[in-house]
Amino acid sequence: MFTKILVVFSIALTTLSIEAQAVQIDAEVGFGGKCRQGTWVPITINLKNPTNDTIAGTIATIDLITKQPSTHRTAFELGGPSEKQYTHYWLPDQPGSEAILKVMVDRGRVKDENKLIVKCPYQYVYPDNMFVTAVGPAQATLNFLDGFQLVALKPGQSGIPGSTSTQIRIEAGLIDADNIPDRPLGYDGVDVLVLADLAPSRTAPEQLAAIGMWVASGGTLVVNGGADYQRLQNSFYEEMLPVKVTGARELSSLNSLNTIPNIGIPIENAASVVIESQLKPDARALVMQEGIPLVTVWDYGLGRVIFLAFDYTSPTLRAWGGQINMWKAILLLSSKRVPLASPIIDTSSHTTMPGLPPTQSPIRPHQRESTTMGSIESVAGNMPSITTPSLQIILIYLLAYLFCLVPVNYFILTRKNRRELAWITTPAVIILFTIGAYGIGYTMKGSRLLLNTISVTEASTGIKYAAINTYIGIFSPARRSYGMEIYDTFAVTSEREQVNANQYWLGGTQQQTRRRGWKPINVHFADTTVLPEISMDMWSMRSFRAESGCDLGGALDANLTVDTKAKKVTGRISNNTKYDLNDCQIFIGQQTAMIDNIRKNSVVEVESDLSHIGSNSIHAQHKIKLSELELDLLTSILNQLPTMPKNIIITAWSDQSPTPIKLKRGHAERQSANCFLFRVSPDGGQIK
Repeated sequence: MFTKILVVFSIALTTLSIEAQAVQIDAEVGFGGKCRQGTWVPITINLKNPTNDTIAGTIATIDLITKQPSTHRTAFELGGPSEKQYTHYWLPDQPGSEAILKVMVDRGRVKDENKLIVKCPYQYVYPDNMFVTAVGPAQATLNFLDGFQLVALKPGQSGIPGSTSTQIRIEAGLIDADNIPDRPLGYDGVDVLVLADLAPSRTAPEQLAAIGMWVASGGTLVVNGGADYQRLQNSFYEEMLPVKVTGARELSSLNSLNTIPNIGIPIENAASVVIESQLKPDARALVMQEGIPLVTVWDYGLGRVIFLAFDYTSPTLRAWGGQINMWKAILLLSSKRVPLASPIIDTSSHTTMPGLPPTQSPIRPHQRESTTMGSIESVAGNMPSITTPSLQIILIYLLAYLFCLVPVNYFILTRKNRRELAWITTPAVIILFTIGAYGIGYTMKGSRLLLNTISVTEASTGIKYAAINTYIGIFSPARRSYGMEIYDTFAVTSEREQVNANQYWLGGTQQQTRRRGWKPINVHFADTTVLPEISMDMWSMRSFRAESGCDLGGALDANLTVDTKAKKVTGRISNNTKYDLNDCQIFIGQQTAMIDNIRKNSVVEVESDLSHIGSNSIHAQHKIKLSELELDLLTSILNQLPTMPKNIIITAWSDQSPTPIKLKRGHAERQSANCFLFRVSPDGGQIK
């Protein structure tokens, strides 16, 4: 009997012990504890459930200033016993906010929820600095670059009229390959991402896709080489690298690196194994040795990929006193261009690295001001029913109200000798005109729930990853709440807010950030992005933005020749994407040519005349049947395209949205416009 009691007592103690330690949490903010001010911050979270019960809930960050949980939450579910990793995304509500993670359990037994709160220390990277993050083990770190300055050229210095130089401080971060973000916006604060030993076979497809989408939207990727060439022979690196890897070879030295400008200290003669490769079209070899490109670069979408055939973590390179100047030269190759649909004004500057034409230097995008609501992002807010009456109508209505309330009311009651009825007729007139004002407002502002969605997918010919900016406008005729679900596992959402041009998000530091004018909203991250509560006032309008990326399923390939004198475009376009592209046009500066529809997995021959972009050329001249929303969007895009004929750009439309959106708790009248924008690579198009 005593034995049985002892067994039962032991089981009870074990159960209580397990409950007390249910859901163990460990987390790391940003990249090695570093993250940039004013940008989305990834938080890698490891959750462990030692119990036999299934535990589910959400993870939120708590702001120590406001004491409130963040609006962005990450859903989790852990069977027992198990351990799982999640990536939570946080946009701090206040400058200097501290990250405290709280696990809120909705299903399962937890004895002490206070143990589910963990403080995550981190260090801010300032907006003006260049943030370089390495992916790999500790030996891949670039922390020897911390504190060094890059001298970049803005337009106009030494030989470039009107230029000035600027100094940019370098800050280095590090993240393990298993912990990299699974959404492109997780790299929002990173300027240069260095893949030291990332093995795609051990990396989740979502994490690989997020890197590709981030580069396509303007990021700079550096890929490390070395002896392990098999690591680079897979679909991810075949897509991203500026070379085709063919093998590996041992060189007696890497003395060609001494040709890099301002290298200072020559590298010692020591044998090194490097990657053998062949250049892709549009790629440029900046350093060659014995027929092997040691440093190569090419533009990928709006971003740039730099490939180092050698292993920068090798003892030879680590012991080299010139490695800091080598990395400075590599970082000067970085380019941070931004999508047209992003609310950022792009500012060009120049690099001086041999072998590269003048292009953008690493001026931080976080220094650039966001645009006003008068551009692409405002198109989703153009609701046909949201109109205001003219001042003339308001004055006439007020005069009619006063005329009926006083003279007419008095005249009629005096004539009938019933002035004592004024206490009835006066409220009646007021009620009548109140109902009339409501009716006028109801007629002019509308009684329909309206949902506008526009998405701009931006890519380049020859690549499969693209950046997506989706803008959503909701008009509610009544005071109520709605829910919205975004069927895009890569999307991160924010809401438009009106901000005075003199207001600064960074607490008076006079630094304007990329997120100025967009605030966090109540969002749950899971397989889809869910906005559970969108509270609307009567006749109110709210605007949202979802930043994402996509895998097009293949590339749009082009081989075009533009003859500006004969005003003709000839060539061929192959659509290997998963989208049917309709009403396609080619734009070169202020000229356009129609190429009609290009179905997926099809090839079209192009032979079309160029015409000047005019008020009637889009519809009448080319007979394109665009909706009013699509025409407004195309007009906004054309307003931001370069006016000089330097680039060939293909625009297209699709009935299939890359970011499907569903509005809950209400039947909405929908308008949508899905625009695809392809920049034709230099290899795919020539202008003569």
